[in-house]
Amino acid sequence: LHAPFEERFGFPLLEAWAMTETGSGGVIAANVEPRKIGTSCFGRPAPEVDVRIVDDSGHDAPVGTPGELLVRRAGADPRYGFF
Repeated sequence: LHAPFEERFGFPLLEAWAMTETGSGGVIAANVEPRKIGTSCFGRPAPEVDVRIVDDSGHDAPVGTPGELLVRRAGADPRYGFF
């Protein structure tokens, strides 16, 4: 219903990911084109956010493999904006 919503109301409906634990420091939103409407894609992280997907051993998971999402603020203060 994403595309019909945008067509009917005339403004973008943004998908996003966040957690209470990350506060405002780790929000990822599909606010940059192409937004891939209707694909359940919540976008790419902004340059201020570092993300990794790791396996059970803590190593980077290969593309297409399930894993755990690790999120932190990029730069010198990785806790900035996080709880």
